[in-house]
Amino acid sequence: MADRIIAFSQSLYTPVLNLALRFKAIFVLATAALFAISLLVFSRMGGEFIPTLDEGDLAMQQILPPGTSLSQSIEMSKLIQKKLLTDFPEIEDVIVNIGAAEIPTDPMPVEIGDYTLVMKPKGEWTSASNRQDMFEKIEASLSVFPGVGYEFSQPIQLRFNELMTGSKADIAIKLYGEDLTLLYSKAKEAESLITKLDGVGTVNVEQTIGMPQIVINFKYDKMAQYGLQVKEVNQVVRSAFAGESAGTIYEGEKRFDLVVRLAEDYRESIEDVQELYITLDNGTQVPLTSVADVELIDAPMQISRENTNRRIVIGVNVGDTDVETLVGNIQEELDDKVELPAGYYFTYGGQFENLKAANARLAIAVPLALALIFILLFFTFGSVSQAALIFTAIPLSAIGGIWALTLRGMPFSISAGIGFIALFGVAVLNGIVLIGYFNELKKEGMVNIRERILKGTSVRLRPVLMTASVASLGFLPMALSNSGGAEVQRPLATVVIGGLITATFLTLVVLPILYSWLAQWQENRNKPSLPKGGMLTIVPLLFVALSAQAQTQPLTMNEAVEIALANNPSVRAAEMQSQQAQSLQNLPYSLGATEISYQGDGLFRENGQQVNQIGIVQNIPHPAKTKAQNRLQDQRFAQSSLRRQFTQKELEFEVRQTYLELQQRKELGQLYEQMVQTYQRYLEMALVRVEVGASNRIESLTLQSTLDEYNLLLNQTRLHISNLEKQLATLLNTTDSITSTDSLSLITINVSDSPMTLQVQLAQQNIQAEQANVDVLKAQIKPDFNIGYATQNYFEDGWLHGLQAGVQIPLFNRQTRQKISAQELQVRVAETQLEAERLRSEQQLLAAKNTILFYAAGVTYYEAQLSTLNPELERISQLNYEAGDISYLELLNTLKLLANNNEKYWEQVLAHNQAVVLYQFLSNQ
Repeated sequence: MADRIIAFSQSLYTPVLNLALRFKAIFVLATAALFAISLLVFSRMGGEFIPTLDEGDLAMQQILPPGTSLSQSIEMSKLIQKKLLTDFPEIEDVIVNIGAAEIPTDPMPVEIGDYTLVMKPKGEWTSASNRQDMFEKIEASLSVFPGVGYEFSQPIQLRFNELMTGSKADIAIKLYGEDLTLLYSKAKEAESLITKLDGVGTVNVEQTIGMPQIVINFKYDKMAQYGLQVKEVNQVVRSAFAGESAGTIYEGEKRFDLVVRLAEDYRESIEDVQELYITLDNGTQVPLTSVADVELIDAPMQISRENTNRRIVIGVNVGDTDVETLVGNIQEELDDKVELPAGYYFTYGGQFENLKAANARLAIAVPLALALIFILLFFTFGSVSQAALIFTAIPLSAIGGIWALTLRGMPFSISAGIGFIALFGVAVLNGIVLIGYFNELKKEGMVNIRERILKGTSVRLRPVLMTASVASLGFLPMALSNSGGAEVQRPLATVVIGGLITATFLTLVVLPILYSWLAQWQENRNKPSLPKGGMLTIVPLLFVALSAQAQTQPLTMNEAVEIALANNPSVRAAEMQSQQAQSLQNLPYSLGATEISYQGDGLFRENGQQVNQIGIVQNIPHPAKTKAQNRLQDQRFAQSSLRRQFTQKELEFEVRQTYLELQQRKELGQLYEQMVQTYQRYLEMALVRVEVGASNRIESLTLQSTLDEYNLLLNQTRLHISNLEKQLATLLNTTDSITSTDSLSLITINVSDSPMTLQVQLAQQNIQAEQANVDVLKAQIKPDFNIGYATQNYFEDGWLHGLQAGVQIPLFNRQTRQKISAQELQVRVAETQLEAERLRSEQQLLAAKNTILFYAAGVTYYEAQLSTLNPELERISQLNYEAGDISYLELLNTLKLLANNNEKYWEQVLAHNQAVVLYQFLSNQ
């Protein structure tokens, strides 16, 4: 049976692999897209610390008003217990725990009762199909008892939440502040907002106020009149209501205090306290109200602190969503709608706090596990590239884990995170099995990469499938479990099974593709490369090819600029944009939409009550809107015209800069040709001197080395000239071979004081365009008009005609007026930008002027050197060397000086001319 399954898998897998090897890029890109989509799904996936199991018994809390007595709590719990057993056949028994136990490991007041609802198996439920629906049905059933609050959970989860966070709810929202009354009111406000959110189970605010308390405020002036002291009055009150020891009685060897207090009938209301009589020194009595004010107030029930700050807890139980998503929705709602005074703030705890802490630990554990996996792979294969290749199984497996959680409706939890770590370790096994066998085939002499992949995958298909199947089937019982602890097991097993499914399939397809690319790259890298002297061989051949090219077309600088402006696509695009803006100018006024309607009643059967109505309405926009739009379009056309000029100037600037550099390189090429000829002549003279014994070989070798250097400079200059001619042809958008005609000479220019640059003109035009936008917005709040005609035929009694005229006034235009204010601010921004552009333009023009003057001085200096010093140096050095009066070293220094003067001259001329061209560009000349 297993062999048949493997054979069937092989018959399906081989065509898929061949197709993948044929369309490699498509398969890899599709996998990358799937991984990207999976990451997007994962980023929107909520999170829980431990998922809640939708099975087992249920837990409930009853919360009675503060001050409720134990007897009242017991009576209410009996009523609730009877109601639950009567209305819900799924409940087998109800167990209630009220107040603190004998051993106070779980202290709580008598107003709160913990219920454990012993449920029948879920398959026998009839009132609801899941835990959340059952909670809603129970809460609706118990709503007949007024003043009672409820919280729902599960017995173990409720205790776990309380042990971990101090709150029995899933989410503990803590509000910190000083005033208990303000805390409670803001907490109730938050409760009303949270209750309306989707996914909220129950919400309960911690009862911190509302404890009824009798307060006696003494009137010290009255007490002084009667000669009473505070301790005397306190003793009377304490004796009457709490009791006072009046003696001791004995029962055998046991001794008991005899306590005396008022009878119970006289301790039932506040009036009993107010009518309590105090005995004076003279034997007379006065009521307590004569010397004190007695009031019944709502006092603080409890004062909870955390980190020395007072706080109140809003407990939220999660419904049909996850903790992380619900906390995010709650936080957004409270931040937007609850205004807190200074010093008051919310924090979010409970399972969400545990989830954040666990995620922080996973943020360390997961990268560490991945790093260890990569290190072990490197140690196994001894290759970073192959380790990275096998490492790709991890993102391929993550795809399946993410989609498995999504399809089962599970949020990300800590157990799911542990599942991903386990999945990554198992997923790389398939890659190890494949790559290891590919390497064995390569060592055995199988050179063809495709054959190696087909043979390796065919042999290793069974081990790969068995590795994935064993792990997946081993986790299957955990994925389907519903018993105790299944809330931890199911996400872990779901991640592992889903990840192994995609990892196995994608590893068998994508990994061979990546391996083929890696193997081809390694083979190409190991191919023999050109020898070190290869470039020296190629360079002369390149110059031969360049010299064999067809004759190039010489152009002057102005001709080159004209051709560029005619051919360059950026200029044509700017011109078309300007034409487009021009075509939208001066649009005529146009009426609005025409509405034609027909309405008929009683048309499809004979009833004598047929009604026909025909109407036509013509909308008439305010003419000011068209005028404002035309003014705006005029400014846009002006802007596009300036942008077109700016594009032309930019292109002209680039052409001139390239043309000038090409001229300078040609001058340098001529210089280097002269230097080559000069050194060739002196080398011949040096060789003659060596032959006759007048000098040694060092002289000829030194001259030969310098000659080779100038040959190299000449060749490099010719290459640079070729590249510049190609750049110039690209700017001119032509396929013809072109070059410069003019020799490089100094360009003169008239420097104006404060020219208006195109940038400044664009900034000025931008102000007018922004102001036109203000006019367009103002036109929107002007009224529109409409006129109409209607006719009706009632019950075949003839036609009735009517006319209508109306005006549409934008009364509610606050939004438009805010836009107008914002656009007026934009006008001021444009004005500020104009000032900034003026300053920047002045700085650029000043810098260009200084550059022109700087290099003009350099040109003047080197012109003098070339016209006076260079000819004399050249003549004297030649005569003295031929006569043997100077050494070859002195000759070399002189020739170097001559060449340096020429190079510096052409550098200064180029820098000066480029500065002039820059000034022309900036000043719009």
